[in-house]
Parts: sequence; C-alpha cells; structure tokens
Amino acid sequence: MLAYTGIRAGELCALKWGDVNMEELTISITKTYYNPTNNKKKYTLLTPKTLSLYV
Repeated sequence: MLAYTGIRAGELCALKWGDVNMEELTISITKTYYNPTNNKKKYTLLTPKTLSLYV
C-alpha cells in the first residue's frame, strides 16, 4: 500500500476502518503515528504533514 499510494508509514499505522470509503474508493489521512522513543506504550497520534491528500 505504501508503494501505490505514497502515504508515509506513520500514516498507514494510524489508519482505521472509518478512514476508508469503499464506495468512493478513497482513504482519508487524518492522523499519523508518532513514536520517537520506540516505546510501544507511549506514542502520539498527530496530524499529517500534508493538509490534504487524495488517494
């Protein structure tokens, strides 16, 4: 999916089923997974770098 869409790995990790519209075949990128310390229990969901992205 990363190769075909151009989204970042953190954005892919933060996706939920509510972000996928199967009727319109679109994905809404609204957040990104941020974990600078590589600690599985302490992470943050941030807004993505690009404001709008159509996939």
